[in-house]
Amino acid sequence: MRILVVDDEPGILNLIVEFLQNEGHDLEKAANGSEAQAALINHSFDMVLLDLFLPGLDGNELLREIKQKQPDSEVVIITGYGSIPTAMKSFNWGAHSYIRKPFDLKDDLGVVVKEVARTLELRRFFNQYSKQQLELEKLDNLISESPAMKGIVKQIHSLKDNKGSVLITGENHTGKAFIARIIHNIPADSEKGCVYINSKETSELLEKGDIHIKNNKTIQRDSLRESLKSINCRTLVIERLATLSKDNQKSLLEILRCNLFNQDENEQENNPVRVIGIVETIADSGKQPSFLDQELGESFSYHINVPSLNERSEDILPLAYLFLKKACGNEINSPIRISPPVLEFLQIHTWCENLLEMSDLVMTIILKLKSNVITIRDMLNAYTCICKDSQQDLDNVLQQLVNAEKTTLARIFDSDN
Repeated sequence: MRILVVDDEPGILNLIVEFLQNEGHDLEKAANGSEAQAALINHSFDMVLLDLFLPGLDGNELLREIKQKQPDSEVVIITGYGSIPTAMKSFNWGAHSYIRKPFDLKDDLGVVVKEVARTLELRRFFNQYSKQQLELEKLDNLISESPAMKGIVKQIHSLKDNKGSVLITGENHTGKAFIARIIHNIPADSEKGCVYINSKETSELLEKGDIHIKNNKTIQRDSLRESLKSINCRTLVIERLATLSKDNQKSLLEILRCNLFNQDENEQENNPVRVIGIVETIADSGKQPSFLDQELGESFSYHINVPSLNERSEDILPLAYLFLKKACGNEINSPIRISPPVLEFLQIHTWCENLLEMSDLVMTIILKLKSNVITIRDMLNAYTCICKDSQQDLDNVLQQLVNAEKTTLARIFDSDN
């Protein structure tokens, strides 16, 4: 990264520059606000390490100037005289983080520099794609920084060369349907489609003998395999399996066994239809699907359990940037930043509605956002709208927002205690 270090203490300035140069970064230094302003005119920087108290120029004023001239640059405040109000002001004006002097070069500064590099990497990754490209159901678009999601990516890769049936389970709004479409698209086959039938349509198929789907096409119970192939279907997705009656679940099992689960030896040449079943589990009830007939569940060749958002802490930041990109598209000129207290909140918050809650939250924030920095106040305003029918939910969020702000500030000022 190209980094500008601004500090009026020569010893600290040279020490930081030497450390970061040894880490492989391109450095420039400034001993006061005027030198920093000149450097910002002549060069662009990925990161600025900024002393808050400079002779002749307030550090926060320079922070605002940096954000105006180089909005893509991340600013880290370094100071020995900071206070909680000045830290919050820096966060609200777009500072990435805040380091108190004295600090350890490796454990404090080194960690923050790596966090900045990760932030820049995520922003550049999403910026290279259009909003439309990010909507595509491709494995590359599946956020998988967490161990649980890495495991799912590995499972999906294993399905590339076979047509085995797949049971996808997970809480509501965890992305089960998205994963079903990804499985359908591996390998890509634009000529054959994916047919979705919900529990009501499945019941009608079992009880009445046939159902009509889009484009005046018909699926028949007694010739399920042939009717699916006749409409050029490569993947059949049966949603909300566990909401079917017990009798219908057993009937469905018999039909699937006769038509789709038992493949001929030469089925690879006949382009078999893959069956994907989707089952919603209840939060905190364990991994087993609720109300799903055991024999039907075990008849699927593969089982993918999609983790809740609360089990994907490593994916929180990438998902937040993903939803920001989808909400804003290419309509903004400067990047929207997430303040450190908000990042802390996103990590400790209990996501009851998983991805739907995060998506709704980001959209609500963007509609009300008055600057390019998402602050704790923006979060509170958004949740006031989202939780308008539940005072208890709003109270819980308010407590988590307070805890997030306290935790963030404690990391900075604990050394004073």
